[in-house]
Amino acid sequence: MNVLIVDDHAAFRARARRMLEGAGHTVVGEVGTVSAGLRESERLSPDVVLLDIQVGDGDGLAIVDELLERPRPPHVVLVSGREAEDYGTRLQDTRAAGFIHKPDLSAERFAAALAPGRGPARDARPARRGPAGARRPTGGAPDDTDLAVVVADDSMLIRAGIGKALSARGIVVVAEAEDGDELVRKVAAHRPDAAVVDIRMPPTGTDEGLRAAVVLADRAPSVGVLILSDHLEPAYATRLLEEGTRGRGYLLKETITDLDALAEAVRRVAAGESVVDPAIVRHVIEVLRADDPLAALTGREREILELMAAGRSNAAIATELVISPRTVESHVSSLFGKLGLPDRPDDHRRVLAVLAYLRA
Repeated sequence: MNVLIVDDHAAFRARARRMLEGAGHTVVGEVGTVSAGLRESERLSPDVVLLDIQVGDGDGLAIVDELLERPRPPHVVLVSGREAEDYGTRLQDTRAAGFIHKPDLSAERFAAALAPGRGPARDARPARRGPAGARRPTGGAPDDTDLAVVVADDSMLIRAGIGKALSARGIVVVAEAEDGDELVRKVAAHRPDAAVVDIRMPPTGTDEGLRAAVVLADRAPSVGVLILSDHLEPAYATRLLEEGTRGRGYLLKETITDLDALAEAVRRVAAGESVVDPAIVRHVIEVLRADDPLAALTGREREILELMAAGRSNAAIATELVISPRTVESHVSSLFGKLGLPDRPDDHRRVLAVLAYLRA
C-alpha cells in the first residue's frame, strides 16, 4: 500500500517510515502539518493516511471526514501519544479505519487497523498501568519524541559513526548530507530538532558548515546546529554565535572523548542553548597580553568564565566546581565588572558578550 505520514515529530515519522517500508508498504510522502497533509493527500492519492491526532497546526480528528470525502478516499489510520480513552466519544465516532497508540506502532497493528470491520473502538487499547495499578499520566510527551537530527559530513564513515553513537543514546538520525546545500534541503524536508555539522565540506573545504548555519538561521531558526571542527578557531565560534540565533554549538573533534557528552551537546543546542568547547576559551586566555583586563581575573573567575562560555548556567557551574550558587553569583558579578560587561540573565547573551570580548 502507498502511505502518507502526517505527524509533526520527525523522529516518529522516521520510525513509522522504517516500519512501513520494512513491511513492504511504500511511503509516498511525509509532512508535519494538517494543511500539508490535506494538500499532499489530494496530490498523491495515497491508499492510507497515517494521521497524528495532535498535529501542531490543527486537530487530526477534525480532518478525517474531509479526507474521506475525496473522490478517491484513503483509509485513515489515526495515531497518538495519548491513550485512546483520552479522546472519549470523539474517537469512537470517527470514521477512521483504526487507532494505534504510538508506542505500540507495528506492522501487525497497522495491518489489523486496516482489516475489514476493524474500527478505532476495537483497536483502541486500555490505558497502561504501572506496578501499583496507577494510570499512566496523559497529555505528557509521548515515548517517541526523542530528538531527531540530520548529520552532515562529506565522509560516509564519519556520518555513520556519529549516527551510530547518537542512535545508541536515543537520538534519531533522520537524514544525512554530504555538503551544506544538501544539509539545507534535508533540514527543510525532515524538520529535525538539530543538525550535527562538519565545519569543512565541499566544495571549498573551508567553512561550509558555518555558511549552512547562517542559511538555517533564516530558513529554520528553531533547528539547533552543532558544528564539529578539526581546528581550534575562536573566530569561527564567535561567527557562529554572533548571528544571534539560539541553539548553536562549536566543538573540537579531538576533545570529544565521551560520546555521552556529544549526545548531551546535541540535546542542549536542540533546546536552544549555546555550547562552546572550553579548549577555545582556554586558548584565548593563555595568549592574553599582560595588560589585557582578563589578566586581572582570578583563577576561579577564569574557570567560571570558561564554563560560562560553554553555556553553563550559574547552577550548573556551582555543581561542577562544588561551590554554592551564591558564590558563583559573586564571582560572575566580579568578573563582569572587571571586563566592563553587563551581567545579563540570559545564558546565550552572556556567551555572546564573553566571546565578543575575547575576540576583541
